[in-house]
Amino acid sequence: MWNRGFQCLAMSGLTLAWVLAVPAISLADETETDGTKAAETEEVAPVSKSEFFAQQTVMFNKADTDFDGKISFEELKDIKIESLRKTNEARFKKLDTDFSGYLTEDEIIAAHKVFETQALKSAERTKDFLLKKWDLDKNGTISSYEIEEAVEKQKEDAITKGQARAKSDFKTKDKDGSGIVTKDEYLDNRQRYSSRRSGNSEIFGYGKYVSRDSNGDRAITRSENTEFAKIIFEFLDVNADDELSAKEQTSKIYSSAQTISEHRQLLRSKPAKLNP
Repeated sequence: MWNRGFQCLAMSGLTLAWVLAVPAISLADETETDGTKAAETEEVAPVSKSEFFAQQTVMFNKADTDFDGKISFEELKDIKIESLRKTNEARFKKLDTDFSGYLTEDEIIAAHKVFETQALKSAERTKDFLLKKWDLDKNGTISSYEIEEAVEKQKEDAITKGQARAKSDFKTKDKDGSGIVTKDEYLDNRQRYSSRRSGNSEIFGYGKYVSRDSNGDRAITRSENTEFAKIIFEFLDVNADDELSAKEQTSKIYSSAQTISEHRQLLRSKPAKLNP
């Protein structure tokens, strides 16, 4: 009966790809779990300002392998390569279940079996979702009538939500509340929206981009590293008590500051509400 109902659903012309899609999985995507739970349950001690700067200095000194007072592009490449090596070694260790130092075909198959199990569970969740959403009489099957009813409801919801979004959009664009949207108001709104989506948030005051490599020469000097640490700490120290609490340490900015990189980071301020 389920197959018959599912065929009716397909014949309705509705696209189910969004709900049926199972993410592509490979060995490279394997999630690292070793030590994660333990780290989550341990009480995280606050990090003082001096400790944070000391950490940043130690990282810099370790990366500056030729002791010339800066981290060159070649040294940055070595950091990335070493980081990848450690990640892949951890993955190998997890796959090598018999600790032989090599992977057998059975071990590779076993790893993929985990992914297969995840895919099957995802398929079951999809079935449950479809029944909950479309099986109106709760008899375990989806009829063509139920599909038609559900589609009509989706159409009604789309109209209702569309009208609400339109009203909200008008209110946002009408900055001065005059009841009309002038050309200047429209262009200002669109430029801000487009800028935020294209990654140019800094232009309109949504935040500030920072990088250890502040002058963009693909090398990091000691003074650049110190200035970066100062900016990051001040951004993270929300209550300005000169230490980073456990909560403040949960920021992605804090995590990314634990590795040496020349990549830019956007320290976001709260953006104004913008509608397309």
